[in-house]
Amino acid sequence: LHGVLAVIAGNLLATLLRFDTGLIRSGLFGYNSVLVGLALATFDSSEEHSGWYAPIPVSGIIFGSFSSILFVFMGKILVPYQSPPLTLPFNVATLIFLAGSAHMLRVQTGPVVMPSFPDYSSSNVDMSITAKQFFSGTIRGIGQVYLANKISSGLLIWAGIAVCSRIGALAAFFGSAIGVLVALATGSEPSAIEQGMFGFNPSLTVTAMFMFYVPTLGAGIFALMAGVITVAGQQALASIMSPYGLPFMTLPFCVICLPFIILQGTTTIVFPVPLSSMTVPEDHLERFYCLKDGFIFLLEAIDSSKKSSNVTDTRTNLKKLTKKSSKFIDELSQSLHSMEVNKNKDAKKGGFKLCGKSEDKNERINEAASQIFVAIEDDSCGHVKLRSLIACLRLSGLDDKEGLHFVGLVFGLLDLDMSGALDFKEFAAFCAVSIALQDIHHQIARFADFVDDNHNLFVDLDEIDLALEYLGEDHLSPSDREALASLMGGNEDEEFSVLELTNLITVAKITSLVEDYHLSHIK
Repeated sequence: LHGVLAVIAGNLLATLLRFDTGLIRSGLFGYNSVLVGLALATFDSSEEHSGWYAPIPVSGIIFGSFSSILFVFMGKILVPYQSPPLTLPFNVATLIFLAGSAHMLRVQTGPVVMPSFPDYSSSNVDMSITAKQFFSGTIRGIGQVYLANKISSGLLIWAGIAVCSRIGALAAFFGSAIGVLVALATGSEPSAIEQGMFGFNPSLTVTAMFMFYVPTLGAGIFALMAGVITVAGQQALASIMSPYGLPFMTLPFCVICLPFIILQGTTTIVFPVPLSSMTVPEDHLERFYCLKDGFIFLLEAIDSSKKSSNVTDTRTNLKKLTKKSSKFIDELSQSLHSMEVNKNKDAKKGGFKLCGKSEDKNERINEAASQIFVAIEDDSCGHVKLRSLIACLRLSGLDDKEGLHFVGLVFGLLDLDMSGALDFKEFAAFCAVSIALQDIHHQIARFADFVDDNHNLFVDLDEIDLALEYLGEDHLSPSDREALASLMGGNEDEEFSVLELTNLITVAKITSLVEDYHLSHIK
């Protein structure tokens, strides 16, 4: 209840002050506020009162609202470094209340921890823990992020994270486990380890590394380093704050995580995620691979253009498509190369088969192609002309100019005998390409949107170089820049429409696949 009151207050103040609506809807003004409410309720002195104590929820509302002000303030300071304020607003707001409560005679509170000075003497006390205590400390560490101490609470919170992101859930678990292991290795109090006190800060840190960076090996190295150092940071902050009877809360996470986030742009082993496009690690990874694949398609289009001009470059980077895209292109290529036309008179009804793992899908394509071919063939002569196909599509309500342009393009490419019409085998190939065309076009459009750094629907060569630099690759060579500008019908200083770039790369990819089909057909 304290958390609910605080989060309502924080969001209400943000709305009244007309802060960014998108940030409010994303919950960015709520997570610090709810933590303030939960913390004040958790740190309330049970010795002074055991039930409802009005000053605590009232303080939660006041300081939960104040955390929204702190969020904007700290956000403005950290914006140049591409970092959010994390949970710093929660920590500052809560510490202001807890430290100030010593002088609030009408607010009955006590120290969160008994004030004491650090003890630097060593001890021979047994610091070992059982496997049960290890896993208890790990799960409780996840729950302690929300100041929940029970194992069941930790499991529920972990399950909630898994619903949102499986990578996030794994990061949270391993981060908490790292905290437990480091605390155990350094000889921290076993009871505190079992209660999850050394798990929640490393759990947050490791999860953050896989949120602010694309989940790659480099991000994993960052996560391991940051997770280990977070434990040391927590132990240091505990020593600093214990004389005042104040908790360290999530300050270790903030203090250690911020340097690792601000490092972005200075190393090529990690790939930062722009704050404006941050969602979940799975999306970040998919966009990253989409960008890599898009560049492979783009460079193939440039190389194809340069070959016609007897210009060649040797490329050593970006050689392999991601598994998803490779499978997709391979299936399409296989579909084109595996077509077999029945030699009997019923070819139109059982016209072709596509072999391989996608046989069921290919059978559906076969059936649909047969029905369409029979419906629109010209005078039952065994051929379909482009005008008949276009007329059929328009009657079906498919009158999009861009779509019809690609229909004409693929139709012309698959007209092997240049007769202006497709026989059934050519029409079957046309159907296979057309079905794949939408997915190819969509994937390349996502790539172009990512390259469009300022989102003005236009890209220039400098933005393309920036995207290549983001991937740790070399910039376009002078011949690449010249060839691409020529393909786009402009010069190197002009901007290109995102749509035109998308269509250019799509056409080049489809043309490449169909040319392979032509060679196979000739053989």
